[in-house]
Amino acid sequence: MTLFRLLAGTLACAILAGCSLHPIFFYMRIRHDLAASVAGAVDRSELRLLVDDDFPDTDYFWEDASDLGQVLHVRLSTSKDLVEFGNRKGLVGRVRWYFCDKPKQKVSLGYPRFFVDAQDSLTLAMKSWGMVTRPMPSPAADRHGRFAYDAIVYVRDSPPQNEFNFYEPFDLERELRDVCVYVLIPGKLGGYKTNAARIPKEEIAAALGIEVAPRGG
Repeated sequence: MTLFRLLAGTLACAILAGCSLHPIFFYMRIRHDLAASVAGAVDRSELRLLVDDDFPDTDYFWEDASDLGQVLHVRLSTSKDLVEFGNRKGLVGRVRWYFCDKPKQKVSLGYPRFFVDAQDSLTLAMKSWGMVTRPMPSPAADRHGRFAYDAIVYVRDSPPQNEFNFYEPFDLERELRDVCVYVLIPGKLGGYKTNAARIPKEEIAAALGIEVAPRGG
């Protein structure tokens, strides 16, 4: 009977509340109105102003760096504070990136955490767990009542091709594509997710200084 109720509740959640089903988990949609925009391309020194010491800036994606740098600084924003929401639930927010035209393509497109004052979402969550006693930042609302977070998208990725690697290579300087993103806050038997936000390829091109033909042209 318990299993039946769980399955029935999951189905009702999907129908009535807009949950995303998974073989084990389901995710409740939270109405935080996620938006995303490119703040610019950054080099290694500029990147250190945005991220903490755990960010792997010596990984392979720095090889063959262009003069523009190899990462894009993306600003995420929500109508409600994701850090405060995660702290109340005792959960860690994660950023999920994908190409909008191929949502199931396996790519390492961006860093899986967001940052506030150069501290990532895992560190921020530790406050609610009692693992960090010093004050942790939570984004302040702007004059429009929105909360902002820093995030990182890689311009290119050329992973070694072998039977253990499932990620596909990409290069946004050579092949511009729309990038989509949402924030996932997973729990033990489910979790929460925001809406997906789209970053148009024209915005990426402007940050990289690349000309792009108009859509439909």
